This record gives sequence, C-alpha cells and structure tokens, in this order.
Amino acid sequence: MLDRYSKRTGIKKGYLIEEALRSYLIAHEGLPRDVVVPATVVLSAASGKKFARELKGRTANAALKKLMRNGD
Repeated sequence: MLDRYSKRTGIKKGYLIEEALRSYLIAHEGLPRDVVVPATVVLSAASGKKFARELKGRTANAALKKLMRNGD
C-alpha cells in the first residue's frame, strides 16, 4: 500500500512514514487509552466462527467493493 500510494501521489515513502508516525503519536497523546481502536483486530477461534456466521449471506455494498478492488 505504501508503494502504491507513494507512486500515485509522488510523495516519498520516508516522508509518508514520518508523517504517519507523527500523526499517530499526536493522536495517542491526546486520547485516553481505552478509546484507541487498534488497526488490527485479533479474534479467538470461537469469535472468528461467530463473526463468519454473522457475515454469511450478506453482500458488500458498492463502496466496500470499490475499496477492496482498489486496495486503498
């Protein structure tokens, strides 16, 4: 994703990383720990199966399909 974004925008990867880290640190300084949502959610096997059952039979909306196809 970093490579694609860098190529698409012309912004150097080092600068993107520095700005992302700066934004992350500033956000975490001003927010209580319990309101920060991690970028990755880890589920137990049981929770994963329950989640899969909840999703079964549902279809993605157009915005989600576009997001997943473009990888942005």
